[in-house]
Amino acid sequence: VYRIRGRLLRVRHEKDSDVHLLLEDPSHPESRMIAEIPAPECALGTGHEEAFRRAREVVRNMPLDSVVEVVGVGFFDYLHEQRGAASNGIELHPVLSIRLAQ
Repeated sequence: VYRIRGRLLRVRHEKDSDVHLLLEDPSHPESRMIAEIPAPECALGTGHEEAFRRAREVVRNMPLDSVVEVVGVGFFDYLHEQRGAASNGIELHPVLSIRLAQ
């Protein structure tokens, strides 16, 4: 599990019901990564349904360009032409929490 700070550049609802977040490093804007929040109803039985519900609500009310702190599980996805994906394919998937950074 990782805790990172990033600037929230884009929020997109995917066909698979995940919410994709595009994050950039505030100190190195050329470094970007994707974080994904699953739909709670797709995670029944995981024990994280409420965490996903809260994270999605927080993002819904968060302005773009905010600096955020994201906690999530590191996951190496295959590189498949996603805009903003990290060059090594790492994502935070699933996101367990997100909040405005202090």
